[in-house]
Order: sequence, then C-alpha cells, then structure tokens
Amino acid sequence: MGGVIGEKNVSKLFAACTELKIFKERGLIVHELVKVNELPLSKGSFEKVKPEDAELITDHRITFETETLEFTRSGRDELLKDTLNKIRNENLYCWRANGKMVSIAAIMRNTKNIGIIGLVYTPKEFRGNGYATGIVIKLSELILNRGFPKCGLFTDILNPTSNQIYKKIGYEPKSEFADIYFKN
Repeated sequence: MGGVIGEKNVSKLFAACTELKIFKERGLIVHELVKVNELPLSKGSFEKVKPEDAELITDHRITFETETLEFTRSGRDELLKDTLNKIRNENLYCWRANGKMVSIAAIMRNTKNIGIIGLVYTPKEFRGNGYATGIVIKLSELILNRGFPKCGLFTDILNPTSNQIYKKIGYEPKSEFADIYFKN
C-alpha cells in the first residue's frame, strides 16, 4: 500500500494532486526533546531486545499497526526481518517487569542531529503501569548519551494520553504531519 507522510500541508497538497483514492489518513504531531525531565520510573528494567524475542516483538508490531492504522503495512516475514535487523543494530529495546516483556520501543532512524524513537508499544494487559513512560525516558537518555543533541518522535494527534505522557518526559510539539495511505 502506497502513501505519503510529511508536513501536513505538503502531504495534503500531494494527495490532492494525484488521482489516487485515499484509504486512510491520520494526523501526527512531531515532538522534539533536548533534555529528559526527572520522573519516577515504574518497577522493571530497560534492556536490549534479544534475538530470541524477535517472534514476540513481531507479533507486537502487527498488533501495534492494527490498533493504530487498522491494517498492517508489511507482511509478517518483512516485519520479522526488520525486527531482527533492529536487534542486530542495537536499536530495539524493552521494559521488563516480573520477568515479562511489558513494553517495547525502537530507535527508528538517526540523522546527524537527532535520534527518532518509534514502535512504542505496550500490550493491553500491561497498560496503565508507566512502562511506556519508563522505556521512552531510558531510550531518550540513551540517544542523548550517544551524542545526539535531540530526540524526536511522532504521535497520533488523536491520542491525548501519549501526547500528555511525552510532554511530561520533556518532549515539545514542533509541527503537524499528515500520514496518508492510498488505495491500490
């Protein structure tokens, strides 16, 4: 499935100039962080994901995309391959509590000045315990400690919970993006 993502006005203009039918559109907020606020952390530990966790992470990624987009952008094999690549490159992390993986997050990409966080996901049975907050705090600190002056992430404009959590951590909204998918 093809699409466009970018600054809101540019993406919408691009979509309007094509003859393609829009399948799904969502608004995103681009956030930036230069300093992590001190907040209490939930019980548990911040850890690199291990290769033996790749199947579970892939399942989480499928659920994440289904919950946020109502479809998956890639097939399971492609997601598993990408998951293993992120593990190999030490860009995929988890929060473990009581011996269970309760939340995940990844460094999606880097530029010279910013590390972008994504794939922040907590299974429903573990939500409301601060695990996503903990992993985003620790992953943001890791990015800044690697020498990047900033961290960034995208949130769904219609998700006030995540937008409020990231603000508490120290992320500031910088711009609005549109994420548009076209029918095949």
